[in-house]
Amino acid sequence: MYIELPGGAPLPVDGGRPLVLQRAHVADEFVSRSGQWQVQLVAGGDGVEGLLWLRVIGPNRTVVRLAGGEEAAVLTSADEGLPLTAGCAFAIQGREPTTTCRTVAGAPHKRARGDGGSGGGDGADKRRRAGGDTQAFADAAAPPAAAAAGADGGGPPEAWLRADCPVRLLALPGLPERDNTGALGARLGDLVSGPIRLAVVMNYMVDMEPFLKECPDIERAEQVFVIHGENSFARADALRRGVAALRRGVVLTGDGQPAGGVNFGMPPPGGGSVDGEEGRPLAPWVLHRPAVLPRGTHHTKAFLLLYDLGLRVVVHTANILFGDIRRKTQGAYSQDFPPKDAHSPPSSPFEEALSDYMAAYKLREPEAAAVRGAIARHDFSSARIALAPSVPGRHTGPALFRYGHLRVRSLLSQEPMPPSWRGLPVVLQFTSLGAFEEAWLMRELVPSFTAGAYAAAGGQQQQQQQQQLQQQPGAGRSPAKLQLSLDGFLRRSPTKQAPGGGGGGGGSAAAATAAAESRMPAPGPELPPDRVHLVWPTLEELANCWDGWRAGGSIPGPEKNVSRPFLQPLWRRWGGAPSGRARVMPHIKTFLRFDPASRRLPWVIVGSHNLSIAAWGKRERPQLPGGGQLYLPSYELSVLLLPSLEAAHRRHRHRGFVAWPAPGGGGGGGDGAAEAQEQQQQAAPAAVQTEQQQAAAASSSRGGGSGGGAAGVAFFAARQADPAAAAAAGAEAVLLPVPFPLPPAPYRGGDKPWMWNSDGDYYEGRKDLLGFEKWQAFSEPPPR
Repeated sequence: MYIELPGGAPLPVDGGRPLVLQRAHVADEFVSRSGQWQVQLVAGGDGVEGLLWLRVIGPNRTVVRLAGGEEAAVLTSADEGLPLTAGCAFAIQGREPTTTCRTVAGAPHKRARGDGGSGGGDGADKRRRAGGDTQAFADAAAPPAAAAAGADGGGPPEAWLRADCPVRLLALPGLPERDNTGALGARLGDLVSGPIRLAVVMNYMVDMEPFLKECPDIERAEQVFVIHGENSFARADALRRGVAALRRGVVLTGDGQPAGGVNFGMPPPGGGSVDGEEGRPLAPWVLHRPAVLPRGTHHTKAFLLLYDLGLRVVVHTANILFGDIRRKTQGAYSQDFPPKDAHSPPSSPFEEALSDYMAAYKLREPEAAAVRGAIARHDFSSARIALAPSVPGRHTGPALFRYGHLRVRSLLSQEPMPPSWRGLPVVLQFTSLGAFEEAWLMRELVPSFTAGAYAAAGGQQQQQQQQQLQQQPGAGRSPAKLQLSLDGFLRRSPTKQAPGGGGGGGGSAAAATAAAESRMPAPGPELPPDRVHLVWPTLEELANCWDGWRAGGSIPGPEKNVSRPFLQPLWRRWGGAPSGRARVMPHIKTFLRFDPASRRLPWVIVGSHNLSIAAWGKRERPQLPGGGQLYLPSYELSVLLLPSLEAAHRRHRHRGFVAWPAPGGGGGGGDGAAEAQEQQQQAAPAAVQTEQQQAAAASSSRGGGSGGGAAGVAFFAARQADPAAAAAAGAEAVLLPVPFPLPPAPYRGGDKPWMWNSDGDYYEGRKDLLGFEKWQAFSEPPPR
């Protein structure tokens, strides 16, 4: 690879020593008085092609911009640098005038006479560069013809990237366009945009500087409730001070906060524009830290955004930190929902799950009332996913199958699947590994993920498991409503007994308990170890990724957990090539099943859940009446993608609704506010299905067929399957951006799983992409 400089000769960068840009390299005064441009370029290292690292070596803060003038990073010598791929135009802007360079694959070509040389460009070019004109940058930012034609092996973006997709990956500065657009290029700044009346921000870690830079519209929102998990005083205080700097007023509530809340900055204005409890105005900003159980965290990453035209729900995987948003593989689901009208159902399974989850936060009443009202006013019947939440507590009775892995079991047990899918492998990709025993993984968690309404022998659909569910009131309803009926039955069952409490009722209570248990969602089959794949990066993948060893700080895998013997045959490599993110470590969490024969995905989960008891929960005392209890320490939120829900969404009258036009399709897929308003108003009675018709359509869609899944929709991993297989089965192919290969590759000979606290011998003195050994990478600041 080489660097093109305006007015200078091309500069090759190899895997040897770093290239420091000197005054002699350019024809104008683009460098500091000391003769250096304050940066150096480092090739990817031995065996790494098509990647350069730009690092700051001078004392000043340096702004790096990519094509179009977008600010990619503000770097200092303490930062590890910015990755650049072939065909990437970049500009350096410090105290010196701005200029532009471009990375080019291959060897540098020889310049012909008169092709620039040391004389630079014409006078106008010099004036533009000296003045830092953005047009000069934009002119130079256009990639060379070879790169645009795919000389780097990328090629143009595929058509599927622009298709309607329930989940997308977040864009990353420095990736080529084909891996950074459409379903591979969502931006938080697009999703969180527009005139927001109320924003509920749920996250583990929140840094206000990147938050305001990535999502500038959040500062102009009328009310913002931040529900966070910052569990150290220093970080929580930094968040408080960052909000107080906005001079709009902030109130602290929740676990560990001063009783009754404390105002900082300006007092909140009277009234408030979002309805709260009468007589108690809402503060412009509220910081709330909910209580969790020991070893638990508030780990959810989501937004609720209220607009005049509707409500947007975003569930994603990134902490609000620069390193998470711009340097990690992340994913996001987003969907806009309209206000209820005369033809809307009074509620929906999605609304019930969302309301229940938000109530678990125990916001103080003015904020709680605002959130409740916003949810209750909107129609969620078009939801294309099911929520999979976790809430701290020991859950019994109607809440037993409402959270954690038992919630997933409940939903999957109602999804029609062919018998051939019973033994399909389960793929678990995560970025934090908890402490658990083999029995919990293989005999509790995995059977929840293998649950399904499998067709019985002889072709009678759902006969074995649906019989149990349909014996209760609500038989014949859509499967999502069956879950609500199950909750209703459990509410009427004597399941809330304290451990060791008296029985009462004698045989009648025992009979009621047995009846309740017989109607509970059944677990799926256990799987042999070779069909349980744990996607976890190797030492080699960590060392050669964008951030080198330091990326491991976001992938906590303690040695005592990673080294458990039963896990060793389950490890699979990260890969990342299908999404162009082989060298971008994951922070996304992806759980799925995969059919190697048809390449279909029966279901996919994306969200905040890692592989731990704290995230998914552990069943306790199952011998107790009502099935015992589910122990859950943490708040988590993920989305479950099911073919039946996607099929129903694609037939729904609200498909395509947009509450606010977000560039890049952040909403429901529309392009303008006028179109969104027109869709919202088009509720002609002739085009509206009755609830009975919707239930019948859902039942028909879930009837499945010989191919399994919902008739009309089949999930595939994009770039990894032939969609013609779906057409042959009579189904519409929905391509999902699964970021890693399927099936994931087993560890090769010599591969070791990443662990972040082993002794130095484990890393064998290996240096990462940036030239650091592991111990050096985690020193502050890293040695240069």
